[in-house]
Amino acid sequence: METKLERIADKSAHEPKPEFTSLYHLINKELLMQCHRELGGSKAVGIDEVTKKEYGENLEQNIEGLVERLKRKSYKPQPSLRVYIPKSNGKQYKLLKERMEKFGLELEESKSRMLESGGYLAKSKQKRGESTRLETFDFLGFTFYCGQTRKGTAWMMPKTSSKKFRQKRKDIKVWLYANRDQKLKKLMGMLNLKLTGHYRYYGVSFNGRMISNFKQQVREMLFKVLNRRSNRESYTREGFIEMLKYYPLVMPKIYVSLF
Repeated sequence: METKLERIADKSAHEPKPEFTSLYHLINKELLMQCHRELGGSKAVGIDEVTKKEYGENLEQNIEGLVERLKRKSYKPQPSLRVYIPKSNGKQYKLLKERMEKFGLELEESKSRMLESGGYLAKSKQKRGESTRLETFDFLGFTFYCGQTRKGTAWMMPKTSSKKFRQKRKDIKVWLYANRDQKLKKLMGMLNLKLTGHYRYYGVSFNGRMISNFKQQVREMLFKVLNRRSNRESYTREGFIEMLKYYPLVMPKIYVSLF
């Protein structure tokens, strides 16, 4: 048994991309008995709250049943038990902070919070006939919320956050006024590069409406800016539409699929 495990360890250590099609043939009663002996008795219990001592009171029968379920591939591990660390002020962090520190990372507590969200939770609520409305959160310029696909499946969806949308709109407006006296061909070329950059970042599944809205608002700002250029002929609405036929704004596009 140890020889087989040693071969697996050696293969994992020396081959860049080792492939293991199945490990079921290595799992037997002797292996699991040894694992139980080596398991520390002070370890936290799982979600079933069964301690090592309690499991060991009927060890052979428990192990034999486990091996049989593994061989039939009917064994389903239970979820991990979530553990909270009590704080002096009565609140609880999670072990996440300690785990992040192991990798040289730091949790910014003032910008972190616990919330009920996620597709799994939404699907469970959906099955129970409950509302799938969950808390939203912002991350990297997106607001994540629980919506529904065209098939009616609950799904975590991103959209451009309101804060970032306003900021990007303001940035484009400032840039347009700063460059309004550029030749039209050059101005439109630079503007389209900026729009393409916006689409490449925010063009993800479920965010089509927001990037289309952004393009529409840029279009309206462009119309106003072109009519405030010094010593240049103003555009009527019809003239502006005709101009866009020669120098069209780049169309929104979904660049990243989340499926």
